[in-house]
Amino acid sequence: MTSTLAPQASSSTSSICLYTEQFASILASQVTSKLVLKPVNLPATNTTISSNNANNVVPYLSLWILSPSIHYSFSGGCESTPVTAQHAMKVFFQIPTPKEAEALVEKQDVEEVFLPTESIEEIREVLQMSSTRLPKSARKFGLWDAGLLERFSTDNV
Repeated sequence: MTSTLAPQASSSTSSICLYTEQFASILASQVTSKLVLKPVNLPATNTTISSNNANNVVPYLSLWILSPSIHYSFSGGCESTPVTAQHAMKVFFQIPTPKEAEALVEKQDVEEVFLPTESIEEIREVLQMSSTRLPKSARKFGLWDAGLLERFSTDNV
């Protein structure tokens, strides 16, 4: 099954939260925890996408949603800064080649999700950034990297 998700928010955090909620919805309705994010706006040459993409390759992202609803907090290192719990989903992720992404989609338990290229890049960046804040022992699971995607909460409004 495939899904096409359109951007619905202007700020980075808001769009990530909206995508995360849509991923959770797919998880609930399709009973699958693995997604392959594919660009909806592939260029004709299938090579360079944008200047933000350091490797100049078409961005694909494979997600394995491990925990769709967790609460976490990071200490900022400054004792005067209050630490508040954030609502998120814990995600294992990989950056597959286009060929690997197609092979993953052929499996029955993987949902294909089409997003704008910029959104896939943004999700990848958020996951990679959040991974650096996890304890070293929690950053990897086999070949998968681990990260957090913020979930929508009334506290975000």
